[in-house]
Amino acid sequence: MRGVVYSTLDGPPQRGSTVTAAPGAPGTQPGWTPPPPPPSPRAPREARWLPALISLAVLLFVAFGGFLVAGEPSAATEEITGDGGTPGQPIQLAPGVVIHPPPGWEAEPIPGSQELRLSNGIGQMYVVVSPVSGDPAQQLDAYRDEVLAPQASQLSTGQAQSVEIPSGNPAAYFSYMGTFNDVQAPLEGEVAAIVGPSGTAVILDGWASKGQFVAVQQDVRGTVAAAEVA
Repeated sequence: MRGVVYSTLDGPPQRGSTVTAAPGAPGTQPGWTPPPPPPSPRAPREARWLPALISLAVLLFVAFGGFLVAGEPSAATEEITGDGGTPGQPIQLAPGVVIHPPPGWEAEPIPGSQELRLSNGIGQMYVVVSPVSGDPAQQLDAYRDEVLAPQASQLSTGQAQSVEIPSGNPAAYFSYMGTFNDVQAPLEGEVAAIVGPSGTAVILDGWASKGQFVAVQQDVRGTVAAAEVA
């Protein structure tokens, strides 16, 4: 992946074979007790991502299911600036994971989970501690295939790019545009993945109605840049 610098000062820039026992093998002898069954296989990644899939689906419907925000399509690489102000109080999402909401964004932790919703009336952000392991690119692939794609009737994603953030933690992001189930407005946004030294990974998905994401893009990127992941 091509490395780029990603900070609040940047301009804006997507699883055998059967063995048959020979005659007279132990398993065919009278009185032989078969071994216990093997343990259940590890749940697939889809199952581990299911809570995030449900939470994001609800958030999408509540935020955009009832109305269409008008606006002209915007280029994801258009340069924008923030509006300043006082950031919200830091939120500890999980041990070693702290999120700093940008100014003007309302934070709503999801009870009983390691998930957080942020909204400013134009855009939305969904932050979650990843249930799977892997580097930033693998995290993005899993989130795209197991969370975004199942909810979209149409989905177009950009190429994942590595980014540099102040913490020095490995990070990457991709942009996307799509039409999502039960959501009237086409959406555009960016997904970023940050992996801390312990292997803990955080996914941040920020979006708005098509044509409006440019207004919140810097806040989304600033939240990624300020995230603390130990």
